[in-house]
Amino acid sequence: FLRLQTKSIDPLVIVTMGNFATQFILKTGVGITHLRGTVQQAGKFTVLPVYHPAAAIYDRSKREVLLADFQQIGSMVRDRMAQSSDIQALD
Repeated sequence: FLRLQTKSIDPLVIVTMGNFATQFILKTGVGITHLRGTVQQAGKFTVLPVYHPAAAIYDRSKREVLLADFQQIGSMVRDRMAQSSDIQALD
């Protein structure tokens, strides 16, 4: 499913939620705990590994971390949109 998604929508940024998605996209055995919140490169993709939202349900200590993860995602999206707007304005 993940392979099909990356081929069909050709994203600039991939947000991986949890161990499986992070390890699949980055082709690594390193878990989410070590990579969370750090921007990674996987070929042409910029990857942001974050905790899965369910982690905050099972572990209350992850709630603030998860909120910070989603704030970082929002910031990345806003930055990419601004860059895209600047490029389109030049055309």
